[in-house]
Amino acid sequence: MPEESEYQLFNSMDPSPFHERDLDREAEEFIVSWAQEHSSRKPYKLIVHLGQAIDRPDAERILSESIRNYFSYRAEMNRRELKQLLRYGWISLVIATLFLGLCVTVAASFDPELGVFFRILREGLIILGWVAMWRPPCTA
Repeated sequence: MPEESEYQLFNSMDPSPFHERDLDREAEEFIVSWAQEHSSRKPYKLIVHLGQAIDRPDAERILSESIRNYFSYRAEMNRRELKQLLRYGWISLVIATLFLGLCVTVAASFDPELGVFFRILREGLIILGWVAMWRPPCTA
């Protein structure tokens, strides 16, 4: 197990005040992965062992606020991203549904009695309309 001095909680490249700073990426990954492994129905308790601090009660308060602020900020960003993704999804669904309706309407206007080419064109338009509804999963 690494020594405690090897762990860094906050990102040293972040110039913002201590209570608004980003967590170190490795610390965040550790906390989040640990939380994901456990039941989400029970509250979590994060225990941080402080070294020699001059003003220990103040350091505990600042540390607690910093971690809480960071994860509150991340939760808000995730909510915004989800809202944007859902908005994009609804707009895409409406556009694709309208396109499907257009393809089916045009396909229905072809008389099947006109020949093989128009039957193929008719089926092709219906397939094209349904394919427009499909979107491959995001690989982000």
